[in-house]
Amino acid sequence: MPKDLGIHKSNFIACSANPNAVYRLAGEPLAVAGFEDRPTVLQGASNPDAPLVLMFHGSNGCIANFQSRSDLDAIASRNGVSIVWLSGKPLPTRNWNVNGYCCGEAARLKVDDLAYVDAVMRAVHAQGLRPRSEEHTSELQSR
Repeated sequence: MPKDLGIHKSNFIACSANPNAVYRLAGEPLAVAGFEDRPTVLQGASNPDAPLVLMFHGSNGCIANFQSRSDLDAIASRNGVSIVWLSGKPLPTRNWNVNGYCCGEAARLKVDDLAYVDAVMRAVHAQGLRPRSEEHTSELQSR
């Protein structure tokens, strides 16, 4: 049974790791122009100048699985930090092109994940958030 991850208004999204499961996510969907095949979730703090953390799920993962395996959503909420939960390119499972050698089809096809991150940041700014110039990234390996 997935834990209830609703901190802000709840959203539901199917997880690629288990396409029949539906999880409640912390945050709101963030529309990212040109990357409609990548669900992106913004968990914004009340302060538009709050620090922003970009979260990248592990290979073959998804946002719902990532949130369910960590307490980062709750920690960020308690500490006034915004989080953007990003999704890898579905090929058909979600992966990232880390360095051209990892991971899977995303690397083989030379997916431009930096263009996605740039588009995410434009979408974050369009929401009125003005995070400090320093962003941090994290990845939780799928188990």
